[in-house]
Amino acid sequence: MKIGFFDSGVGGLTVLKEALSKINCEYIYLADNANAPYGIKKKEDVKKYIEKCIDYLVKRDCKIIVIACNTATSLSIVDMRKKYPNIFIIGTEPAVKVAADDIHNRILVCATSITISEEKLKKLIETLNINDKVDLVAADKLVTFAESNNFTKNDIENYLKSIIDNKRIKEYSHVVLGCTHFPLFKENFKDLFGENIKVIDGNVGIVNNLINKLRLKGVNFNNKNSTVEIVISKKDDIFVNNAIRILGKEDIKITIINN
Repeated sequence: MKIGFFDSGVGGLTVLKEALSKINCEYIYLADNANAPYGIKKKEDVKKYIEKCIDYLVKRDCKIIVIACNTATSLSIVDMRKKYPNIFIIGTEPAVKVAADDIHNRILVCATSITISEEKLKKLIETLNINDKVDLVAADKLVTFAESNNFTKNDIENYLKSIIDNKRIKEYSHVVLGCTHFPLFKENFKDLFGENIKVIDGNVGIVNNLINKLRLKGVNFNNKNSTVEIVISKKDDIFVNNAIRILGKEDIKITIINN
């Protein structure tokens, strides 16, 4: 069983790392780093990039594909599921429901500009009936920091302070990280908001969903060692080094394609 993971860059590796801790399978992780970041680009252009990437993973015989990117999920998961009805395609969305089920005060959702502007997130918040308890903040620069791995703790803290209303910080009981890049900065969020804040990402939920899909297919995913192939759309040693660092895994095959 081949499992495909897709993101514009390194963010989806945080989901893959969670999967590797629970599921032994053959993984192909496709990062469209030539076109990253997605969150600030024109939607129609991003949709074309996404479709090419999903097409590639299907051609590589991936029977389950995880779109480990909130932006790509918001824009294209409905279309991709229609195009490939026989492939399990698992999406990623901000874990707002997890926060809503445990809500005490206000919820801050940090995501990319596209994710925040799309109807998918707005409908989720409306369905949960928490419109008056949620604030949305675009944090696109965190994606740039994550991709370059060129930042200091002060850089992150200063950026977060510049986009989050300092007057409201004490009102939040939950921060939802609505981009798979953002868990890389979880400790920075805790430093800013204090230890009592609950910082939530969707990685555990995504992997639990993946496990359920494997069980539906009758796949035994505990009987062999995992293999990881990382496919990138442009040569980038910084990306490769980041991947090894995030996954904590040296034996990774690297493939470069033109997308």
